[in-house]
Amino acid sequence: MAVRMIGFDLDGTILTNDKRITEGTRKTLEEIAAAGVIPVPVTGRPLTGIPADLLDLPCIRYVIYSNGSTTIDLHKKKQLRTHHISTAAGLEIMDILFQTAEKKLEQLPVIEYFLNGTGYHEPDAEKMLRARFYHTPVWDYLTASRVTVPDLHRFVADQEAGIEDISVVCRTMEERETMLSGLIDYPGIRITRPAPGDFEIGGDFGDKGMALLDLAGMLGVDREEVMAIGDGDNDLGLLTSAGIAVAMENSAPHILEIADFVTCDNEHDGAAYAMRKYTGHL
Repeated sequence: MAVRMIGFDLDGTILTNDKRITEGTRKTLEEIAAAGVIPVPVTGRPLTGIPADLLDLPCIRYVIYSNGSTTIDLHKKKQLRTHHISTAAGLEIMDILFQTAEKKLEQLPVIEYFLNGTGYHEPDAEKMLRARFYHTPVWDYLTASRVTVPDLHRFVADQEAGIEDISVVCRTMEERETMLSGLIDYPGIRITRPAPGDFEIGGDFGDKGMALLDLAGMLGVDREEVMAIGDGDNDLGLLTSAGIAVAMENSAPHILEIADFVTCDNEHDGAAYAMRKYTGHL
């Protein structure tokens, strides 16, 4: 069957290492959309962290963000699907995270909560992120999408909206597994490991693949007509749910193993090449 919808990750996939969208990729998105294919960014980033030059493209109407917790129609400014962690559960998870760190680690990790399309953290977390990312392209993304609050627990408790995603950045993989030890049996959550030392917590149905297929169903697109492109652990559900799974050459090994096609890396318009290949625009 012809491809009618393409869900694509951002970091390591459609974005270059310096977090840009190339002119070739932009042109590809516009051309496949003009031919009737629906391009959908599917990212772990909060909404405020998605590059404006991508969101401003007229061909980008639907966006799935915070690892599948939220799907939005940009044209109607309306949320189409949400699967969030409740405030009560989010506060309980926060207590577990801080208590585990205080008992078992020498230094607190970076703990961030995504709500209403933005990430929130405390001043110490901001200092740690600055030390790690200040002179890298990631820092621009962080400054655009994060807000520092004096007391994260109090801030989250005062919010009416559910929690889209919880991000934890540890110094090592060993610290990450220590932090996860307190959450092994916690019900109703989904844990992904997007990078060494990092992990993210979402609702059990806050999954990129589930969100993309739900959107496809709303728009009358069959699973076999959906293509997905990704590179990391948090793209696993995205790729296994789609009719065609495309992995970037720079993907993790277990992602390469499940792919129907491996395209070139994110520094060489690999995502755009795969889009053209499967929509007949080469």
